[in-house]
Amino acid sequence: DVAMLRQTVLALVDESEAAAASDEAQTSAEPISSSYVYEAALRALFKHNDADAAIRLMQRMRAQQLPRDEHCYATVLQGLRATGAWREAMAELQELKAEPSISVNGVHYSLVIGTCVRGGVWQQALQMFDERRESIPEPVDSFCYSGAIAACRRGREWQRAITLFDEFRTSASPQEPSLPFMLENAVAACHAAKQYSESAKLLERCVGAEQGGAGVVQPTDQCAVIALDACRQLGDADSATRIYEAIFPSAQDRGAGHAPGRSRQPTAFILNNLLGTLVASGRCEEALRQFDAHDETCRNAKTLELAVEAADKACPQRSAELFAQLKAAS
Repeated sequence: DVAMLRQTVLALVDESEAAAASDEAQTSAEPISSSYVYEAALRALFKHNDADAAIRLMQRMRAQQLPRDEHCYATVLQGLRATGAWREAMAELQELKAEPSISVNGVHYSLVIGTCVRGGVWQQALQMFDERRESIPEPVDSFCYSGAIAACRRGREWQRAITLFDEFRTSASPQEPSLPFMLENAVAACHAAKQYSESAKLLERCVGAEQGGAGVVQPTDQCAVIALDACRQLGDADSATRIYEAIFPSAQDRGAGHAPGRSRQPTAFILNNLLGTLVASGRCEEALRQFDAHDETCRNAKTLELAVEAADKACPQRSAELFAQLKAAS
């Protein structure tokens, strides 16, 4: 129970303060000891999603001018990121920068950037990213880049999203685990800004589908959905097919020695975007071939609907069979 936890934690803090104030407990180390109690209390409150009580406790600690170490600041910033309390996070960062004994680093900035993104203030997130780049000589880390590109997605800042993604990708290892998520946010930023062509081109470039494309980045499923939907919006069946085959190559495309099927299976939402684009472009026979190349694990009712529509136009003799499957699945 969160209320009971809050009551218990605050009671322990009160007891600690009372002990520190008593004649018997007075030593030069007591203020630091009290700081540790506060840090533990803050961690407990944030862990149980009681951000309001944690923020009030932070204010109480600040009012008493208790010294705080790097661990305490990190605990607070991590807790604030989970809540999206961006004003408090930015205030913490300003206070941290004023601490002569602590060096502000990229981790602190990445936590504040993430808090701003979660709090819906993408402009402040990008402002923090720029400040991080200008104030600390070390290269900007993946967490800051990830947060900044996510902020671009929220703000539909598609050009900056692409620029930041390309900046990081140039120096990152192809195995960098954050790259697929950065790519998703950059592709989504283009899509949100209705720059559908840019959305599709970026993914095509990153999966190596575009001639001369550099270093393959394996996109997330959601990234594939977004880019294929961009192709659908454009009516660009060629780009949709190239992107799809690059992400989900068949055994034939991968070369001899592979088992039948695909090395990576698409979700029904991904397949549906491809089929929808093909049907809308009048390429119904190709849509049926793609439908037949996937088993039931990649299909849903919408997949069958698209197959029925394609069959009506390209292969009427299959319509009744597919419609029966659709009816059975509904």
